[in-house]
Amino acid sequence: MTITGEAAGARFVATPPAGHSRRLVVVWHLLGEPGTPEAMAEALPLAGVDAWRLYAALPPWGQGPDQVLDGYVPLVESAVAAMPALVAAARRQLGCDDGPVDLVGGSAGGHIALLTASRRVVPVRRWRW
Repeated sequence: MTITGEAAGARFVATPPAGHSRRLVVVWHLLGEPGTPEAMAEALPLAGVDAWRLYAALPPWGQGPDQVLDGYVPLVESAVAAMPALVAAARRQLGCDDGPVDLVGGSAGGHIALLTASRRVVPVRRWRW
């Protein structure tokens, strides 16, 4: 069973836990391939993980002449800023517990996971990038 929706302005694909856990893993995709929540869920299903797996879409690329400062940085920063609302919405919509989350990401998604954990934006149990 796959659930699709939107939380905190981010489109997502969510897959249920392997068992009865109510933990949450938030997974961010890459800028390249797999470059969508659906593609990331297919490439990295985490099928044996007993937690809800929420694959979130990256925000839009920023606009401006500098690809890093005007494009990439706003993309990452807006995703990090949206994490509290995204986690809260996932808890409401999927019935996840209120404990620390696990974060996974590659490429830009890895930067989002790293900054979310290092800045303590939400309680994080562990992260991988």
